[in-house]
Amino acid sequence: MSTRDSIEEAEETLLLARRGDDVADELIAHLRTVGALPFSNEMFRVLRALKLALLGGTSAEGVTAVVEDVLPMGIDARLRGLLLRDGDPLTTATLPKAPWAIPARASLEEAIARVWRACPDAERLVEALQRRALGMAIFEEQRTRAPLLGYLVYHERDEYEIPKAQRKARRPPFDRREALAWEPFGDVSVVIGSAPAHGAATLRDGVRIPEPLRAFYAVHAGFRDGMWSLSSPEQLLLWHEMLEVDGATVVRAEDPKERRRADALLSFFSYGDDMSELFDLSSGDDDPPVRTWGEGTLYAGAKSFAEWLAARTSLFVKAADPDDP
Repeated sequence: MSTRDSIEEAEETLLLARRGDDVADELIAHLRTVGALPFSNEMFRVLRALKLALLGGTSAEGVTAVVEDVLPMGIDARLRGLLLRDGDPLTTATLPKAPWAIPARASLEEAIARVWRACPDAERLVEALQRRALGMAIFEEQRTRAPLLGYLVYHERDEYEIPKAQRKARRPPFDRREALAWEPFGDVSVVIGSAPAHGAATLRDGVRIPEPLRAFYAVHAGFRDGMWSLSSPEQLLLWHEMLEVDGATVVRAEDPKERRRADALLSFFSYGDDMSELFDLSSGDDDPPVRTWGEGTLYAGAKSFAEWLAARTSLFVKAADPDDP
């Protein structure tokens, strides 16, 4: 079948889905067919509509297909349980055993609070997740069988991507069942958290993992999507290890008078190759300030991990407006 035929058949099925017909099996087939086509703007437009139609539908198989499809690149995992908004019939009857100890019959909001109870610095993130998350998904990683916890969210589009007539329109509810209403405004996305890690205060050579990062690790020892990643304990690197230079090397800073050694900086967060966030260990504090590295230069950053985490909330919950996570 040609690309044009595949697109047209998918669009015909989408018309049926929009009017409420039960065409989940056909949508799943189109999801696989269209997803295998060479990338084009048209292919992308139809593919995202297929995902939203399946996400908002009544088929558990369709929702599973979408949730597994939108996992961050490099993660091969299978959905084992799904907790959705109150009243959603596709919530898994009994969640599988997992290290986050989510109570039976907990609401989504209660489960989020329970999962993050060990990290007091995440107050703003917890509030945003409680308001915006569509659900929490428990996965099993295929290769290692490790449990993963995913946060299902609408990834809001930038304003220029939204049709002009709808840019100022009120956003639909943050609910899986409203997925097709979100078509002008956003896409479905999953943010992945690894299983908790406790203890391990010392990294190597006497370098301590900062106290607030250890508290974060008690929730997720690694946190990521397709564009950014918070390192797991074994991935933490002193900056001279990352740069492959001598530890005494003085890095270039925005302030030319500042002289900061590379081995006094601990990398813990990355935006791919573009930018990194580093703890400034030279302060000697249990809660050292966070610095930003970009374009080969060290910049000022947050005064504390809590301040940094609050500022990254909109990034983590995929909000288009940083002031309204």
